[in-house]
Amino acid sequence: MHGHWILLGVISAALTFDYIHAQEREPVDGGWSNWNSFWAGCNRQCGDNGTQIRKRKCTKPAPKYGGKPCEGLSYERRPCNRFPCVPVDGQWGPWVDYPRCSKSCNGGTEGRYRVCNRPRPKLGGKQCEGPRSELTPCNTQPCPPIDGGWSSWTNPDLAMCSVSCGGGWKTRKRWCVKPRPLNGGQKCQGEGRETLSCNTQPCEEPKRRTISNECIECLCRGPWDQKNWGCEAAAAANNKYRISTSFYIDCGKPGWNYEECVANEECSKHCIRRYMWKYVPRKCYPNFNAREAPECEDYARFHYYGPAGCGTAGMARVNKFVRRVKRCVTGDENASLRPWEGHDIPFKNPKPIRRTTTPRK
Repeated sequence: MHGHWILLGVISAALTFDYIHAQEREPVDGGWSNWNSFWAGCNRQCGDNGTQIRKRKCTKPAPKYGGKPCEGLSYERRPCNRFPCVPVDGQWGPWVDYPRCSKSCNGGTEGRYRVCNRPRPKLGGKQCEGPRSELTPCNTQPCPPIDGGWSSWTNPDLAMCSVSCGGGWKTRKRWCVKPRPLNGGQKCQGEGRETLSCNTQPCEEPKRRTISNECIECLCRGPWDQKNWGCEAAAAANNKYRISTSFYIDCGKPGWNYEECVANEECSKHCIRRYMWKYVPRKCYPNFNAREAPECEDYARFHYYGPAGCGTAGMARVNKFVRRVKRCVTGDENASLRPWEGHDIPFKNPKPIRRTTTPRK
């Protein structure tokens, strides 16, 4: 480690010495090297503006210690190819035979071709005259018919069965491509699709919902949470219910069941949602979804329908509806599993509520 630091110190000292002495040296002006012995190609084939150049470098010596750069240009020009342009007409090269007939049957062509490159036309010269190729017919006999052949069947194990149990079906396929029918040959005989049976094992007894005298519940078992559902905007009545966390796994879909069930009856009280007005200074937005949520009373549920209607002076009126609801049904008779039933009635209170709000974008 100590040797490493000593080496760095020596290098640093040497560089410092060279820098100090460089400041004390006399400036060295640059000097030109000899011109290149060859000239670059001419930029014209003929005419009055052809030129070519050659170069030299400022390296003998290169300027050092503040010396002056080389004076003059690093290149020089001279004229070249300055004679009148004479057009050159193209001439054909030798004939070359095509290697084979273009078809094996039903009539092809064979022959020979040539290229206009001895020389190529330039400076406005004419193209070669005459045909580029000479062709004659060949293999004019009719092609024999080729009958189609089937490919292998696809692996049926990769196909999906239509059902998971109780007997279903799946298909395997093949294609008429080995070979394809050609020249009037016959198509493949048989079917390209075949149906196979699958999952023939009997299904287990399905889980279902049933109605009991106590309450509607799912046969699936799982932990339940006891909660109170408060009466809020667009919410149901103050009613106890419990949620099965196992519905996602066993029953196939989420849901809830009420812990208590009462007789089938219409509710006598309703939560009121009035007409509401919104003032928009510049523009009326028909899709404004305004809402008002006053305290609602037990056994009621709110529903909101449709966009607002555009009124006068930028007033957007929003119609509200109240849903009259029923509780769940007891007994063994057929009943809906939905927690609420009912129908919509329009609100009849004519008093508007006015608000100034920022329009929704």
